[in-house]
Amino acid sequence: MTSHKPLIGREKQVDEFEEIFASALRGEGGAVLVSGEEGCGKSRLIRDGLEESGFRVLVGRSYSQSNVPFQPFIEIAEKSGVPFSFGEGSARQSGSDPKVMTVERLEDCDLRAYESALLESLREVAGEGPTCLLLEDLQWSDHATCDWIPCVVEAFADQTFLLIGVYRSEEIQGKHSVRRLRNELKRRGLYREIELTAFGPKETDALIERLLGVAPSRSLIRIIQQRTRGIPLFIEEFCDLLESKKLLIETPQGLSLGEGAELPMPEGVRDAIMMKLGTLSDRSRAMIEAAAVYGDSLDFENLLAVEDSVEALDELLQSGLLIESESGKGKFRHALLREAILEEIPWTHKRILHQRFSKTLVNQNSPSDVVAHHLLGAGEREAARAVFLESADRAYEIGAFGDSLVLYRQALDLWDAETDSDRRLEAVQRLAQSAQLTGQLEEAKKAWREILESDTASLDLERVAQANKGLATTLALEGRAEQAAPYHREAARLFEEMGDKASATLEWLESCGLATLQARYTQALADADRAKELATETRDDNLLALAIGSRAFVLALKGDREEAYPEIDTAFQHAIRSENPQTLANVYQRLAYVHNYFADYSEATKHFRSAADICHRNDLEGQAEFCMGCMAFAVMKTGDWKEAARICREVLNSEDGDTFPRTVAAGTAGVIAALRGEKRKARKLLEESDTLSHQIGLHVMPFYSRWGLALLAEEEGRDDSAREHYQKIFEIWENSEDRYDVVSSLYTASTYFSQRGLKKDLDRCVHILGEIVSVSGNPEPLAAFAFVQGEKALAEDHPDEAAKHFIQALERIERMNLPLESVFASTRLGQTLLQTGDREKGREHLKRALQSAKKLGARPLASRIQTLLEDRKGATASSSSDGNPKSDLGLTRRQKEVAKLLAVGLTNKEIANQLFISTRTVDMHVGHLLDRLDCRTRTEAAKKLVEVGLA
Repeated sequence: MTSHKPLIGREKQVDEFEEIFASALRGEGGAVLVSGEEGCGKSRLIRDGLEESGFRVLVGRSYSQSNVPFQPFIEIAEKSGVPFSFGEGSARQSGSDPKVMTVERLEDCDLRAYESALLESLREVAGEGPTCLLLEDLQWSDHATCDWIPCVVEAFADQTFLLIGVYRSEEIQGKHSVRRLRNELKRRGLYREIELTAFGPKETDALIERLLGVAPSRSLIRIIQQRTRGIPLFIEEFCDLLESKKLLIETPQGLSLGEGAELPMPEGVRDAIMMKLGTLSDRSRAMIEAAAVYGDSLDFENLLAVEDSVEALDELLQSGLLIESESGKGKFRHALLREAILEEIPWTHKRILHQRFSKTLVNQNSPSDVVAHHLLGAGEREAARAVFLESADRAYEIGAFGDSLVLYRQALDLWDAETDSDRRLEAVQRLAQSAQLTGQLEEAKKAWREILESDTASLDLERVAQANKGLATTLALEGRAEQAAPYHREAARLFEEMGDKASATLEWLESCGLATLQARYTQALADADRAKELATETRDDNLLALAIGSRAFVLALKGDREEAYPEIDTAFQHAIRSENPQTLANVYQRLAYVHNYFADYSEATKHFRSAADICHRNDLEGQAEFCMGCMAFAVMKTGDWKEAARICREVLNSEDGDTFPRTVAAGTAGVIAALRGEKRKARKLLEESDTLSHQIGLHVMPFYSRWGLALLAEEEGRDDSAREHYQKIFEIWENSEDRYDVVSSLYTASTYFSQRGLKKDLDRCVHILGEIVSVSGNPEPLAAFAFVQGEKALAEDHPDEAAKHFIQALERIERMNLPLESVFASTRLGQTLLQTGDREKGREHLKRALQSAKKLGARPLASRIQTLLEDRKGATASSSSDGNPKSDLGLTRRQKEVAKLLAVGLTNKEIANQLFISTRTVDMHVGHLLDRLDCRTRTEAAKKLVEVGLA
């Protein structure tokens, strides 16, 4: 097992290191990270590589129980005999030694000066020759070390220099500082990483043969691979044990377990480790058991205070079971070694050791959570609980909610569930808040409900109100708006009962917001009314602005134009007086919504932009994204699809964006992409918006995502799918109080149903818009209502009446300056006029629609309109001079081909396949044929085609 033999299974990594050392010697150094599980051979790989590299190696280490900033760099300076000094304002002048400088002390000094002084010491240590800084155990590093590594690498760019950072990959979870280090090194172009993974059977075979000197059998390879998980260190341990016990024999198949031999260890390598410990003296065995109880990182002074035997400690260090990491400090050679020992210690002895350590550590003012760990191990539950609570409170109060969650959980685990004391309920409340703030929503809900079900808590209105508020917030974060709203209302009622009108106002506004998300506008208005009443009593401009602004928003959603505008003006005045930028941005946003819901999209865009600008100036980036997401839709309605798509991309590319603006941006961008004919992009965005809408309970956005998906299905000739999406829109509307968001989809839905003779579905379009128009002052539903009445008249074969409705719709649309809806209305009016015989005006409207569609970039629409114009040209050209149609009915060549296939009973899809054209084109031709033949059904058209000799 000599270390100078070539490494097995690491040939690729050895080559990588050789290339890295060579480039570093050429002045192209930088940083390289080496990662892998404990026992995978990281140290051996680095040691062998550095032996003949020509670099002077300076080693610094991080420690699991240390919070000293820049620990490995300070250690390098001190080990090299270069004292680290810090000038004026330094830690030394304030009475602190840099070796033991804590995070709190570091915050009191000039960080840049501190780093500069430390860098100067490192330069002195490095000298002139090739230098390698080796930073071990970065998985335990402090944040300052990881943040500073890229700066150190760049600072040594003018020297022959290399920095190697080593960490255990299994310990890098979540937002670990090593993850941030990797990203920063990548950003600066300094990043390289060598990863060591566990061995597969091939590498395990080769290592066993090297260790035992004989090729192993397949059965032996399989056993060792299973037991060691392919970790080289464990393979070595296992082979050493098998050899020392003389359990192996040579067979024709290779080295195997002897006949009848039983493996002397149960599952896993832990037992192999324990069997090796059998050779230790009694004093050393007692010492290593004490070390296992002590913890991952060992303080030899504390260890000797419990097991007073320097000789035993020396034996453990000489055996390699313990490693001295620095003077007076150490660790186990491997974490699983400690775990195996702990499993073997009787619980009574463990308790005695924990008692001894707790007394030792208390006397030394050690960290409270470490003390609590030993108190708990000693069976002193109440004392441990008190220490856990103290640590949890401290973490909570400084905003370390991840730590406070763990500590409160540990404290509460030591409390009897029946104990319903005020202190316990306070801990539960803080645990719930910590869990909520760290995204542990299930745990937060459980804790809030525990408070609400507590008999003691029921006597404390403040605590019950906060629990209702907390549970409502947690449910809302899960997208359960309908379940959350009653808890907000109950919290508001309790705050009112306590006389806390400000808190009650905010809770009514939260309930109002959730009802708005669900399109429950009657409830939302009632909540906003109550919020306004309470805010008026407080005379607080900030609360008045928020309450009245919310009320104006709901009034706009309900279509109450007369009351919405005066309310938003009043809210705006209060917002100005409040001098609160967040409130002012909120009211600007509400003002934009009011204009939005009364079809003044240019004004809406202007106010959304003002709201976003206020947010950007005041670092309210989350609220700014809300404004941008909603603004994108308003910009789309004005016809500037390019700008709308750009805004959507900005919101969607945000790494820290809220789900709400992302949902709106994805839906808006998806509809634009669908109208542009960008099918794959559209489907991805629309499906994302639809999914997110359900997650957060945003009731209105599916009107748009389903509309976009219906447009895609129509374009692809999937009639059943298109109809399903439109019917889903009806279902959503019927379960809401929506009076606006459904409108856009009803233009294309009514045309779709009219062209296919789906009378019941068309009647539902008419019914929905009739309901909206009867209660809303919004001019846009009025225009859409005229449009769907035109479609109904066409479906009932009244083209003259249909033309009147389409003209009325177009006039109203143009007054609102809605380019897309203008294309819809102009197209259908043009088709209808052609059908009535007014070809000149019909073609004029179609040309106008074509020009607008091209300007928007609506390629599928433009293509269909172009087909209409071309078909009608052919019809005109093939008419006789006296105006009577010839026997071919004035059909184009393509229409005749479609007519023949329709007459023999082929479906649109079958016709498309036979003529090598799209299903959508066939749909259009069949529609024209029905118009030309004055037929309602395909069967009737087929009969007439036979009669005129075209089939």
